[in-house]
Amino acid sequence: MSKKLKMYLGVLVIVAAMAYLMITSFGSSAGFQVSISDLVEKGDLFEKDYLLVEGKVLPETVVWDSTNIKVEFVVTDGVHQMAVLYNDAVPDNLDHKDGAEAILRGKYDNSGGIFRADSVETRCPSKYEAAEE
Repeated sequence: MSKKLKMYLGVLVIVAAMAYLMITSFGSSAGFQVSISDLVEKGDLFEKDYLLVEGKVLPETVVWDSTNIKVEFVVTDGVHQMAVLYNDAVPDNLDHKDGAEAILRGKYDNSGGIFRADSVETRCPSKYEAAEE
């Protein structure tokens, strides 16, 4: 084989490997966004999918279990409510008195009606925003 052909084959193998890694990693972690109402009403359609869901945390529902390192809480979109289970430490501001805006990533268990979150993030509460004059 010529030196030029070997170089082209080497570049082709590297590009193919990079494309394969990008496709397989994005597919499992990206998920798609679904509303709480859609999950509650049509949960069986999303049961095997990795999802991104946003909602307001009802602060009185936050229950921290330090023995098992998990937190359970309820989020709402203003119409429906959904239970969430997160097996990790409580995220900052989750129990904010006015209710934190939560961004959840994970899977929905339609049989139990619970969202099993792999990731929970909170948006900064309004107490950090500038006051209106």
